[in-house]
Amino acid sequence: MGAKLSEVLNAEVTSSEEGGLSRRRIVKGAAWSVPVIAAAIAAPAASASGFNVAAAFDLPTGTVPYPEERASGHNRTGIGPTGFHIVNSGAAISSSISGQITIQPTTAATTDPAIGIRSLTGATMTGPILSGTVFTASFTIPGIAANINHPVSVGFYYRGQKTQKRSFTMLVTFTSPTGLNLAPLTTTLELV
Repeated sequence: MGAKLSEVLNAEVTSSEEGGLSRRRIVKGAAWSVPVIAAAIAAPAASASGFNVAAAFDLPTGTVPYPEERASGHNRTGIGPTGFHIVNSGAAISSSISGQITIQPTTAATTDPAIGIRSLTGATMTGPILSGTVFTASFTIPGIAANINHPVSVGFYYRGQKTQKRSFTMLVTFTSPTGLNLAPLTTTLELV
């Protein structure tokens, strides 16, 4: 009777269990599975670096103003967003969030009209360039506190004749900090 229970159980494995399942094999398999499952569940949280953010455009129910770039008083209205916002549902983001804004005609065009951004509120705009009919600029948001909706208001302008009409695509991409993983935003602007 000096034999241990595990030795007795191992000796009692029948020939039908040798090629199939035994209690020992099930327990052994379960012991290896638990750490693998735990690691798989923890992986998405680690890869997201603790950021829990989303971004969206702020779309008005009416029209937005487009003042002419060079001619005072030649304002017109059109379709487009009033800005965009980032919702931070997690911990504070202390690093700067940066990205780029591009506005270009929906169908290729090399002559006016064109649309650009004259102001950003809630972000710092750098290097704005309107080259032909394509506008590009970089932006930086100094960081976002925990559990907050951070708005970025956009003030547009147009260049061209007051009667010219055209549709544009506005693309906002986010490039940092690493692990932010914000999907690009795309919307349509129209001079009507």
